[in-house]
This record gives sequence, structure tokens and C-alpha cells, in this order.
Amino acid sequence: MAYLTDTYIIKNCQLLKSSNLPGFLTKKSKHSLHQFLASCHTKKGFQLDQVEGFHSLWKQLLSDAITYLKLKDKREYQHRNYPRDKVAFGVDRLCSYFREYHEFEALLYADRFYRDHVIHVFRVWLLGIWLMERYENRIRWDLKPLNGRAQDMKISINELSAMWCIIALTHDLGYPLDKIDRIKRKIDAMMSYFGGAGSSGRGFEIPTHHHFINDFILRFISSKLALASRDQCETKDLCYKTELQSKYYLKFSKSFENFDHGIISCIVLMKNLVYFLESDFDLSKPFTNSEDARQFYIRREILRSIASHTCPDIYHLYPNTLSFILIVADELQQWGRPTLAELKGLPRVETRVKVPTISLDSIKVELELDVRKDHSAHKEDHEELFFEMSRTWHKRLRSALDAGKRSFDFLLSARVVLKGGEVTTYRFENEPLNMVKLTKDGKKQVLTQTLYQ
Repeated sequence: MAYLTDTYIIKNCQLLKSSNLPGFLTKKSKHSLHQFLASCHTKKGFQLDQVEGFHSLWKQLLSDAITYLKLKDKREYQHRNYPRDKVAFGVDRLCSYFREYHEFEALLYADRFYRDHVIHVFRVWLLGIWLMERYENRIRWDLKPLNGRAQDMKISINELSAMWCIIALTHDLGYPLDKIDRIKRKIDAMMSYFGGAGSSGRGFEIPTHHHFINDFILRFISSKLALASRDQCETKDLCYKTELQSKYYLKFSKSFENFDHGIISCIVLMKNLVYFLESDFDLSKPFTNSEDARQFYIRREILRSIASHTCPDIYHLYPNTLSFILIVADELQQWGRPTLAELKGLPRVETRVKVPTISLDSIKVELELDVRKDHSAHKEDHEELFFEMSRTWHKRLRSALDAGKRSFDFLLSARVVLKGGEVTTYRFENEPLNMVKLTKDGKKQVLTQTLYQ
């Protein structure tokens, strides 16, 4: 059985072949990406000493993705001689933030060599490309209610690739703020034993004058496209409008209150990249043309996908949406991620992910947790780890409005090998019509008692 690794993804992904690199990339970026992929060692994969090279590549990939999406904006490029922007405005500032992010991560883990999230986002990007190929690039867009007018909203394969690049490379930008808030709350809890000395309440607060743009972002990613009535349109043709989806607005607002890094990442992008600052959005008036609506949708889909990956209150009906692909890619990317124990020279739990079975009908993820080398490991710890993962997936795939449309199976299984060679197996299965099963060593468990007692 093969396992997910850097080399496996590169060898088995058609779009990563030297002659087939993503079409939104410039020749210079294709050359840089080809060299970076070629540097992947056969067995060891990408190494932390490649971080500096990846910083430059990260900027190139992100810049190309943004400028390509702008190039395909029919409103900006109506004339053949109109030059293509060579700069994605705001990327320099975002790249500086990205470097600060990594310095923070090194400080957080008290090790200047710790750069887990640097390579992680690149691996998520590669893994997502591989996943989409399993779906034959048949992405599910929520445009069906447009009554056959979805042709106006057509998104090309290269545009899809550019969208995924932005999603994957920036989905964790809000992680430092998320972590700071958790650290501060823990400090405050500890300081309560000293009579509150040194405590300053909540971790940090966003200034009041920032709330306007933050609320705009929440409404932006919580809205959908709909057809406007003829009396709302300036022309005789049908036109598009935006409608606020209250459930999304409430769930993303709660996520923002918790400083979840997905929604924080969206705010970082909106405030720093001109591409997102130029988004067209108005809940009171319809769009003047279909390209306005299409560009709104592309930007909204990028931000909603990022916000959703840390918001389990959002439930999912289809496996081939960009939101769901990000969640799967993020959780499958376990290989090559150093633990604190490993950095300190201590035994670590080895987590391996077998190459999953992925299709529009079924997702089967199999984990192997080998803890034979970890003298401090207890079976109960890893059992709780699996149960916690199962609770999260159960919430994402729960019974809810339109859940009857969910037609794919989801399987999460784990094989835990302890020091003495003892093996325990776990399986969490979510079938269509919300048939949920949980087994341990082949024996059926009572879901509510086992996961929620």
C-alpha cells in the first residue's frame, strides 16, 4: 500500500509534469516551480533548508494567480493592446507579512528552525491539484439556481487553477492571530490564581473603526448570486444580484468572534490585496452586467473556501467543492510535519496516511498511527485523537437542510500500533442519508455514547 508523500504526489499528478504545469503561470514561474519540484529528494521529500527558496516561489505563484485572474476579467481587457499588469498590487506587503508569520512561528515553538507552515501550504497546494484530478476537475459551483444562465458564469480550468493556488497558499495566514488569542486566554486563566495580576481580559481587540470593513467581508463571503427580477434590472435582459445567506453570516461571525484563523486569513487578504479591495458587491442593487457577477463569485468562492476550513459549523453536501477540497487536503497533509518532540530529540508518534480512495461517490481516508517508539504513548490518547477527528467530521457531514442531496460515502479509519505490537483499529463511516457508523476492532460502538459522553 502506497502512502502520501511529496514524491508520490509529484509522480502521480499530471499537472505537475514539466510539460503540463498550471496554465496561469508565467514562463519564469514555471521554470522556478520545475526546479523546486525537481529538488524534492526521492525518499526524504522537501526539506526545511529549502524554506528561503520557497518564500520566493510563494510570491511568484501568488502574483501569477492574481494577475491571471485579472487578465481574464473581461471588463479590464476589452482591447488587445491593453497591457497585462506585471504587479499584483499588495503581494509585496503580504509577502512581508508571510515572513513575519514564520518568525512568529519560530518564536512560538522556541526553535528558529521550526517552519512547519511554510512547506505545509505548498504541500496542500500540490495535494489539492492531485485531488481535483481525481474529480476530473469537475468542481461543484453553487450556481444551479440561476435557471440555465450559469453559462455566463463559466470558469475556465486555468482560472480554477489560479483560484486554488490563492486558496491553498494563503489559507493559514491568520494562524498567528488565532494562536495569540489562545495563548493570552491561557495566560489569563493562570493569572487568575494570582488575583488577576497582569491579566488584561480578552487576548486582543480589533479597533472599533475596523468593524465596518470586517462586517463588509463577512457579508461578502456570506452572500450568493441570484437572478434579479426584470423590474430591478436597468436593461431588458435578466441580470444578477447578491443575496445574504443568514446562516453563513451567523456562522462566519461566530468564527470571527473566536478568532479562527480561516476567517482572519480572509481579512488579511481583503485588506492587503488590491485584487480583493476591487470586489464589486452591493446587496441593494443588481450587477450591471454578467462579468461583474462572475468576478464577485470568483472572489467570494476563494474567501469562502478559506473561511470554511476552520468553521465546522458549515456543513457540506458535495465532495468536489473548493471548500471541501481544502479541508480534505489540509487534513491529509500529515507527512513531513515535525512535532515538538522530534525537534527536541524525543520519540515521536509516526502518522502515515495511505493514499486515499477519492471519487465523486466515495472518500476513504486511512491513517496509521505507529507509536511503538514513543515510550510515553498511551492507547487512550490516540483513541481520543481519533474520536476528536470523528466528532469534527460528524459535524461537517451532519444531518441538515438538503442533506438528502449528499450522495457520497466518507470513511475515516485508523490503525494504531503500540510499543508492544498491540494493534487497535477504528472506523468512522458516514454514508448517504446520514447513516453514521463507528466501530472499534470491528465491533459496533454506540455513536452518541462513544463520541459525546
